[in-house]
Amino acid sequence: MKLLYDMNKHLSTLITGTALLLSAMLEKLFGAASFKGLFLFSFALLGIALVASVWGMFGFAVYSRARYDTERDATEVGVNAFAIALISFCGGVVAFMIFACVNFVS
Repeated sequence: MKLLYDMNKHLSTLITGTALLLSAMLEKLFGAASFKGLFLFSFALLGIALVASVWGMFGFAVYSRARYDTERDATEVGVNAFAIALISFCGGVVAFMIFACVNFVS
């Protein structure tokens, strides 16, 4: 359980760092860029990933606190949230890489 919580914690740190780096480069990249929608799509996927990661950490925290009082296992919620966060994070990074390749090549 602790390992899954820590994986969500590390993933949320990576997501936040990536979003901050993209925000810092936003002014330089967005001026004369083509495929601006891909950049926004990348930000949207990173936002979804961050929300899912925090939701997973919240699910694990609630489960570990009230483990004996609940009939339902929150591990499913946490693992599903982690999977959504990981897939969204990878999708956001890939979308940004495509955006960067298209704009820096041309």
